[in-house]
Amino acid sequence: MEEFCYTVTYMKCQSCSARSHCGQCSRELEPVLSAAPGVEAASLDLEHKTARLVARDEDAALDALDDAGIFPE
Repeated sequence: MEEFCYTVTYMKCQSCSARSHCGQCSRELEPVLSAAPGVEAASLDLEHKTARLVARDEDAALDALDDAGIFPE
């Protein structure tokens, strides 16, 4: 497993309006990311607009982000 870090440009979540995210976003999206195939762990830092994933490879990390509606730079 490798760690991948991405700058997040946009996230879709059920709790917030576009581009205005709260702590609820992390609570909703981190479990979705962590449960994705090939992903062991995930965390979101909304203050710094970063997503960190521990995944088997970068394809698994990017697929998890895409499936969760998180768009990295």
